[in-house]
Amino acid sequence: MAMKRLFCTSSFCLRHVPFSCMIRILHPPLANPAWCRFYSEQLSYTKNTESNENQSLLSNLEFMGVDITMARKRQPGILKKMITHEESLRKFLLAKGASREAIASIISRYPRAITRTYEHLQKKWDIWQSILKTDLHIIKIVERSPESFFRSGDIENL
Repeated sequence: MAMKRLFCTSSFCLRHVPFSCMIRILHPPLANPAWCRFYSEQLSYTKNTESNENQSLLSNLEFMGVDITMARKRQPGILKKMITHEESLRKFLLAKGASREAIASIISRYPRAITRTYEHLQKKWDIWQSILKTDLHIIKIVERSPESFFRSGDIENL
C-alpha cells in the first residue's frame, strides 16, 4: 500500500521504474524528506541468465579447467553461443607448447578466444612468428595478454 501511495505522489517521478527493481527510500535522521536518496535492488525472482547458456560448452570448459565465473563476468554472451571452437583452440595451443593451466587461464580471462577458428589462429600465429621467431615467446605474450593475440581484426592489414 505504501508503494502505491508513493507512485501516486507528484514529488516522486517513479512511473518509468522497471518492475524488476524495488525502490527503497532512505531517510537519514533529521533530514529533509525531499532530499531522500534512492537506490534500486534486483528482486530475487528476476530471470536467471545462466539458463540460456550452452550447457555442452560449459561442461567442456569445466573439463578444461576454465574458471566459468570469471569468464561469465568478463563476456557473458560468449557462453550462450551455439558454435564455438574451444577444442580446436585447446589443440592449437597445446601443439604450440602451452600448458593446460595456461590454456584454462587464457580462456578464463578472454573467453572470446573460443570463437576463433583454427585457420584464423594459424594466420595470426604466422604473422606473430614472422616478428618473434620462436613459439615460446609468442606463448609467453599470449599468457600475459590474451586479448592482444585473440582480438579480431583485419589480418591482412597487420
